[in-house]
Amino acid sequence: MEGENYSSLTPATNPPFDGESWSRVSTAGATGRAVIQSPYIELGVEREDHEQGPRVDYTIDFTTTGTYYLWLRGSRSSDAAASLFVGLDGEILATPNTFFRFKRFADWSATWEWDDSSSQTTVHEIQIDTAGTYTLNLWMRYSDVVVDKIILTNDEGYTPTGDGPAESTSSGGITTVAPPTISPDGGSFAGTVDVSLSSSTGGSIYYTTDGSTPTTSSTLYSGPFTLSNTTTVQAITVRPGFSNSTANKARFTVNPTADTVFLEEDGTVVMEAENYHRTVASTVDGSRSWTIVDGGTGASGTATANAVQAPVGADINIGTHPYIGQLAQLDYNIDFTSPGIYTLWVRGITTLSPAADYETVRIAIDGAIVEPSATNDEHLSLKLGEVGRNVWNWNNKLYGKPPITTFVVRIESTGVHTLSLVMRDSDLIIDQIMLTQDATIDPNVTPPAAESASSVGSP
Repeated sequence: MEGENYSSLTPATNPPFDGESWSRVSTAGATGRAVIQSPYIELGVEREDHEQGPRVDYTIDFTTTGTYYLWLRGSRSSDAAASLFVGLDGEILATPNTFFRFKRFADWSATWEWDDSSSQTTVHEIQIDTAGTYTLNLWMRYSDVVVDKIILTNDEGYTPTGDGPAESTSSGGITTVAPPTISPDGGSFAGTVDVSLSSSTGGSIYYTTDGSTPTTSSTLYSGPFTLSNTTTVQAITVRPGFSNSTANKARFTVNPTADTVFLEEDGTVVMEAENYHRTVASTVDGSRSWTIVDGGTGASGTATANAVQAPVGADINIGTHPYIGQLAQLDYNIDFTSPGIYTLWVRGITTLSPAADYETVRIAIDGAIVEPSATNDEHLSLKLGEVGRNVWNWNNKLYGKPPITTFVVRIESTGVHTLSLVMRDSDLIIDQIMLTQDATIDPNVTPPAAESASSVGSP
């Protein structure tokens, strides 16, 4: 095999080699069009850490079983030890084949040589017990090793010279492995949903839950996982000797507390932020969604997951998107017995850099963003985090122009209404929410005693 005619490349996935890969390059003296060269990295790779290094694979169909002897035609362009690790079907060869070493180089110059040397034995041996398709793996051990041609032969007495034999015939192409199956294949769920991935063609499965296209740097699937928020799952299959599959995707709408209805009493209702009715993922910025997190010191609630965090990343230009149905959203169902004007308080924390001092969210009632009125400012975003970065505080301030400074909402009738918090800025964490008709209450001075009672019903 010509070194450049590999089946697949797998970049390194862990520091300090992260992202480094073998590459096809043109070099004088090569027998084919090019060669395959390991990246230049000053650090070497130990045997037990071989999977951290970059790998190149060659798929071979064996019709004859037995012991094969590995020969490589190579060179090196630096004074690093010219060596690499060898494996079959993803498994490094057992000792005494500790690693392959080009021992025959007379000096450190870029000299083309054939070698069959192991670190501990005279020759590098590979055992093929059953006819069929196998994948030969080469992992980088030290940098700047150049592989021009590869020979596997069952002739123990054979020694190649010069350019060596012509390249063997091939099937003429690389097969693309089938995408994995996602089960269930999406849908709406109450509480949580367990998701499993499987491949009908074998190989490893990598997946994402943040809307991005998976790669071999994404999460490696090892077993079923649980979703508790609205999420898009994407997954690919990777198998040595095959092109990576296309991504399969499935969208899961998850309502952690699907039928919880909070009860307003005496003109006040208090809710733990994590006890929302549902979360709706954004449809315009990579399916980002609010997520339940550990609020850490100072967060209320009884569970470790006792706060919700806005999607991390870029803020949204609120002038270009409808708020309901397109941006990341939290919904809370509230049964009101006292219609009227309510002051909205939200306890939150900003994780912004010190250069910025607040975060904002948009507010909606029953699916409609609260619009400008005689009592509300034209920008109409709730402003949080004014007291400083990483400091919990209650806030009821409008983001916008004076003289209106307090955020209020009007509840027109008794019955169940839905309060929605819609992402405007990123990286905001919310702990509690309060609506009250008592304009004199300041929860920073007198925090609410407990979350309001709730019932199970339909909004």
